Amino acid sequence: MQWAAGFSTFWYPGGAIGTRAALLPWHVFNNNNHLFFDWKYVLINISTPVLLS
Repeated sequence: MQWAAGFSTFWYPGGAIGTRAALLPWHVFNNNNHLFFDWKYVLINISTPVLLS
C-alpha cells in the first residue's frame, strides 16, 4: 500500500505540489516504521533458536 501511495503521489507528473508536501512526512514516517518492524522480526527470528537451545 505504501509503495502504491508513494508511486502515485511522487511519480505522477500531474500531481499537485501541495499534495506532495502534505504527504511527504507521512510517507517518510511509514517507511521508517516498516524498516524498524522488519529488522525487529529479523532479529527475533535469528535469536529464537539460540534462546531456545
